[in-house]
Amino acid sequence: MIRKELSPVSFTALHNSSNRHSIRFPKRVDMTSIPIGIAVVLSQGRVLVGTRDQDAHLGGQAEFPGGKCEAGESAAKCAIRECLEETGLQVEIAERLHQEVFEYPDRTVSLTFYLCRLVEAAAPHPSALPFEWVELETLPARNFPSGNQAVLRILADRFKSESQGLH
Repeated sequence: MIRKELSPVSFTALHNSSNRHSIRFPKRVDMTSIPIGIAVVLSQGRVLVGTRDQDAHLGGQAEFPGGKCEAGESAAKCAIRECLEETGLQVEIAERLHQEVFEYPDRTVSLTFYLCRLVEAAAPHPSALPFEWVELETLPARNFPSGNQAVLRILADRFKSESQGLH
């Protein structure tokens, strides 16, 4: 989704510039969102969750592995790459869970969440200390950013449905 906003500083004349009474209107500027690929990694009823650095955007909040897409990179490939870089874990995409454009006060992001599974069972790399395996039912108690709330509801609904089907 592309938002269009009016720029208060750039103007385009509608009439010939020699016209003393030319009317000027703000020129439209395309504001694009930042594409983000996010890996929601599930294994044995647990999900991989980290905590953002205090100095980062949304510092101190919970997060799934993920980050900004590189030029020409799909959100799915980004989610896989970011998970490997941040945790040392190799994952594969099982399905796309959710996608939305979310506006924070300082930026607009296009979030694409992928349900992922481990290529082989492993623990996060020791250098990935802020990431840990947590029980799915504990996700609502964690301090996730506003842009993650829809996917948390999707996970809760799916987990509830699957656990009810086991009885």
